[in-house]
Amino acid sequence: MGGSSALACSEVYHGGAPFNQLENIAARDAILSIPRGSAQVYIAFHSYQQDFIYPWSFTFDPADNKAELVRVYIIC
Repeated sequence: MGGSSALACSEVYHGGAPFNQLENIAARDAILSIPRGSAQVYIAFHSYQQDFIYPWSFTFDPADNKAELVRVYIIC
């Protein structure tokens, strides 16, 4: 399974630069406006594949607290 692509016509195109989309800029700015230590959780729902992605999604190994993360997903 591959990651993202540098080809603009690809379904997994990663974009030209970090935060080059308005929605990404807005999400970044909103998250950075939260004082350090006060944030509890950040959940990203990805509609393309209807995936629920929680930290850390860079590995296929299950998270240590997978059961708790799944419970949070079900509540949402």
